[in-house]
Amino acid sequence: MLNAASVYGVLENQFELNRNRSLFFRKADGGPVLELSRQTLRMLTEQTDEVAAYLNDGLATGAYTRLVQHVAAKTLARFMEADQFLSFAPDDRVRLVGLYDLFLMQLHRALSRPDLREEASLRRLAAEHYVRLSRFLIESNGEEAVRTFAASPKLTAVPCAEYSSRFQFEMMDLEAADLIEPILDLGCGQHANLVHALRSQGMEAYGMDRSADDAPYLLRGEWLEAAFPLNRWGTILSHMAFSNHAVHHFLRSDGKHEAYVRKYMEILRSLKVGGKFIYTPGIPFLEELVRQNPAFAIQIQRSSSMAERLKEAEGKDGLGRMYTACIRRMI
Repeated sequence: MLNAASVYGVLENQFELNRNRSLFFRKADGGPVLELSRQTLRMLTEQTDEVAAYLNDGLATGAYTRLVQHVAAKTLARFMEADQFLSFAPDDRVRLVGLYDLFLMQLHRALSRPDLREEASLRRLAAEHYVRLSRFLIESNGEEAVRTFAASPKLTAVPCAEYSSRFQFEMMDLEAADLIEPILDLGCGQHANLVHALRSQGMEAYGMDRSADDAPYLLRGEWLEAAFPLNRWGTILSHMAFSNHAVHHFLRSDGKHEAYVRKYMEILRSLKVGGKFIYTPGIPFLEELVRQNPAFAIQIQRSSSMAERLKEAEGKDGLGRMYTACIRRMI
């Protein structure tokens, strides 16, 4: 008997099979390296009537909508797991749900026709779906962002690491007593280690990240889509987050240059008078925008004590240009 647990189990197996495979690499025959798993194919070819009944029932009860949304959300998570610099606007997320709705409906129709439910036909439908997914990535993030994915069948991940609160305190040379509340950690990571550390000291601290856990003081979303109201924050912190993404986009010819400039200024205006935006690494070309603005004062910490120790331990000067920037709102 096919039920939700078995269907979601097959989907999890399917995601694991294609983990770290590139949507953009093509085999000698022109086909994708992503494929339907044996478990998926067995379910579709050996439990045809049960799958059709499950989908029909889901269309009537709303379970189908939840299924499509789950698969789309899982796909976005895998995209961002492979490359932290990929980002998706709300409209992109809606469109991806539509792509999976299209694919599942194609499979649903194929199961009702003996000539279309053979493995070869199902594989062809899947290949067409993977082509649509690759186009979706190009249209949502630009060709330059995904160009390297075509070089190899296996992805080289650009992961996003989470750091301990102690590490972040030392890298940004923070002193809790100097932080003005309320505090926002921009790009706090899923577990929001720095936010939890600040709150454990009785401070009013919040976090924002697209993968943040569920908590009343954590805001889940993309910072380019988020609103930063005037005079809202006493301190905004961002360790290896906003600045890394801003630099990434400015190095791309099709990057979101203007969007990051606008968001940077919006973040600064969201500070209370006397409030600070503290981030590492610094972003010289954005700091130049505010250097002559009397509303803000720039303080550069050329190299944190932690960065100095890392350089000494590694015997390299690759971190020599790293610094922490502190932008204070003056008026």
